[in-house]
Amino acid sequence: MVKKQKIDLKNIGLLILAGFAWSKLGLGAAVKEIGVLPPLSRDIPVKPDGTCPAGWTKAGNRCIKL
Repeated sequence: MVKKQKIDLKNIGLLILAGFAWSKLGLGAAVKEIGVLPPLSRDIPVKPDGTCPAGWTKAGNRCIKL
């Protein structure tokens, strides 16, 4: 027989509050600007000398990590 799991509304509320703060209040943009988290994209600009870091591939004026 399958047991019913009790849903904890406190945890759901905390998740909703965190998502709201991240997206609507600008917390995500502030964290990205400070540099706490690594960039979410896998491409960076080419270095001034026109090369890419080790392990990256040049694609136009961007370097991508495969």
